Amino acid sequence: MKLFKPKWHVQATEDVMTSGKIWEVSSPIAKPLECLGFPYDGTKAQIIVRFDGNIEFAAIKSCDLLNADSTQIDKYNRLAPVRIKWDDKIEQFNLTQKFLSSYLIFPDASKIIDRLCTSKQMIIEFGWYYDRTIHFKFDLTGAADIIWKVKNEAASQKGEGAIPVIDISNERKPQKDSGCNCCNKQ
Repeated sequence: MKLFKPKWHVQATEDVMTSGKIWEVSSPIAKPLECLGFPYDGTKAQIIVRFDGNIEFAAIKSCDLLNADSTQIDKYNRLAPVRIKWDDKIEQFNLTQKFLSSYLIFPDASKIIDRLCTSKQMIIEFGWYYDRTIHFKFDLTGAADIIWKVKNEAASQKGEGAIPVIDISNERKPQKDSGCNCCNKQ
């Protein structure tokens, strides 16, 4: 029995180039509906929506979906076909993912944001190993209110040229002796 329902989270970061704010709305983290064995038993995903007053961005964030079925479109990018069920309506999309990025980006952010705000539930289906599929279910209760508030706040600010994809997560920091010195304590 759940005593509380996880809520959508809002975070604002400063764009160092424009001194404006980049607003990010993130869903509660979802686990796949299917039981995945080791090493994917910790797989999870999250909906991310960003605004800076000029640019809208929508994506699925997951470090583990690098294993989802996809087609390499060039040296640094791939397309991941997905099906999404919005309440009772099913749509197909091709998400793009940069090499080793944890973000699978929707091509039409405004359409996705509209669906997030007008639906009660979203189930996204990814192709997985051995012709298998995995599904993530997101409860969209309360998403519309928070997304519209953040979008209006972002639209009210002045600022130009913000870069829409900034990874502000603390997930998967480099391991000790990985070659990266930014997180290693001496």
